[in-house]
Amino acid sequence: MDKHQLLYEWAKRTVKASDSGDLSHLFTSTNVPFDQWMTENKDFLEDLTDQLIGFRIIKNEEEYRDWYTPPEIYDLDLCVFIDMNVPKDQLIRQFRRLLKEQHPGKVGRPRHRSYSDFEWCEISGKTTLDTLELMLKVYDLRETTSLRLWQIAEKLKMNPSQATKKTDPHKELVDKKAILSSTVSRYLQWANKLMKNLEDGRFPKYR
Repeated sequence: MDKHQLLYEWAKRTVKASDSGDLSHLFTSTNVPFDQWMTENKDFLEDLTDQLIGFRIIKNEEEYRDWYTPPEIYDLDLCVFIDMNVPKDQLIRQFRRLLKEQHPGKVGRPRHRSYSDFEWCEISGKTTLDTLELMLKVYDLRETTSLRLWQIAEKLKMNPSQATKKTDPHKELVDKKAILSSTVSRYLQWANKLMKNLEDGRFPKYR
């Protein structure tokens, strides 16, 4: 699944599990097929913080006119000139000083509150997407079956090295089940945290 599909699936479960049962302050209802939901929310989802530009090289006067807005109209942009003949270490020092003066606040946090009630958190690569999808499978099995935690782990092949065997000595069997159960328990904690954060408008923050 891509991040939009995962958002849709997690939103469905969050609505079902939440006290309010309402995420309408974030996006439209998930009581429709994914394609329809995506069509309804596409423009909104594509206009979020992970699409912010940060830097853009202005190549000509026309582009400058397109991008520059006087500060009395809009003060969230900053127009600067960079002399590329200056040594890189000096530019870095100057840029740090510029950020300190013009962009106060803690690292990683925007200076101004986002206009949106919803925030994409860091989703870095296939590994994280796979984790979110596996978390979804763990949550669903726990909610819809009577499988024990260690059985869920084995069904999803979460930790193959700890898979139980009929020939395992009793102590080894107990130890393996404990490890598998602990793994699934951790994923369920992440799932619950993820849904709580999604209710607050942040996805997919789960730690």
